[in-house]
Amino acid sequence: MGCPGLWRLDSVGAEHPAASNYAAALDDWLDALGIARCHLLGHSLGSLIAARFAAEHPERVITLTLAGVARGHGRLPPPQRERLLGQRLDDLAELGPHGMAAKRGPRLLGPEATEAMRRMVVKTMAHIHPEGYAQAARMLSIGDIMADLARLRAGLPIQVIVGDADLITPPAGCLEIAAACRAAATHVISHGRSASRPGAMRARVSLARSFVPITKAESRVSTSLAAAAIAPALSTASGVSIMAQTRMR
Repeated sequence: MGCPGLWRLDSVGAEHPAASNYAAALDDWLDALGIARCHLLGHSLGSLIAARFAAEHPERVITLTLAGVARGHGRLPPPQRERLLGQRLDDLAELGPHGMAAKRGPRLLGPEATEAMRRMVVKTMAHIHPEGYAQAARMLSIGDIMADLARLRAGLPIQVIVGDADLITPPAGCLEIAAACRAAATHVISHGRSASRPGAMRARVSLARSFVPITKAESRVSTSLAAAAIAPALSTASGVSIMAQTRMR
């Protein structure tokens, strides 16, 4: 599930949404799919949504995986927060989706990326919906994942996946976030960025899958969701993915 509104999906409605607005959309989506509880993965901006969802709906989350974790700017001084938000919104207004994708997209890739990979990332980013992007940027501006992690239920299995070459969510910050999680498992991927070489991509998906405890009585792996949702979420997009699920009875 990508961020509502970001990829021409239904928006969350609020012009200045908080992570709770996106968490509510995820709650509705799970209801529509008939899924009572899930193993949840949040990547990049989606980690803010996943952490807020796990804090507000603890009964629905079996395990939580956070990859390339976005901290949110909520604890920054207001002038710095406003400057960072302004940079994103100004780029969008001045360059449009295609120009902004050409400017920001290559930063998602490691030095091993091919020209074809760079073109793919820019092409994908160019499809963002301006209104949805602005909503997501405002959510990032007030987000505070540390506050949500402090609210998680005791005993929730958590893992954090870090790319040691990630420029968007640098490893030092991700490791600090991991340290704040009670008994979180931490995995550092060499040469990993938000979108990097195929080997790093496969490593992230493999780690996320291996973390999910599967029992025949309780849950089943959703192979189609893993193939269709996890891969793009870990390469060029931000979002939340279901790793495994238990059906409502």
